[in-house]
Amino acid sequence: MTSEKPGLNLKDAYDEIGTNYRFFLTWRHGLLAGYLVIIAVLSVAFSWLYKEAPALLWIVFAAGFAVTLLFWVLEYRNRDLYRACQKSGKNCEDGLPAGSGLFSRLNELQDKCITHSYAIDLFLGFALVSLVVGIIWAICRKTL
Repeated sequence: MTSEKPGLNLKDAYDEIGTNYRFFLTWRHGLLAGYLVIIAVLSVAFSWLYKEAPALLWIVFAAGFAVTLLFWVLEYRNRDLYRACQKSGKNCEDGLPAGSGLFSRLNELQDKCITHSYAIDLFLGFALVSLVVGIIWAICRKTL
């Protein structure tokens, strides 16, 4: 794996792409863990407000909606970054036998119907719909 351009070592570039790819996947895991912690805190807030201040329950659902939307935006941006690493890594592997490189295989898997990204999209879409229903329930409950 060498390059024809002076000063550009393809092996070093490939190693850097792999490092960046792992970095962005670590961000994805960190974002998901942080999101779940925030949702857990909001669940505790819901329990407390349900007993102490039921008229304010809508705030928990609205905060959950905002956090979910923010996480989805950050996840989408991070997804673009690690997919860019996949494409760059695949370009480095073009001289290798077909299917022998990790990034080439990862690019093939993107076309599958069910991916981690798709599962996260389904999960967050369901969460947003559930939180909107929760907001409506909390507001209607307050007015009854």
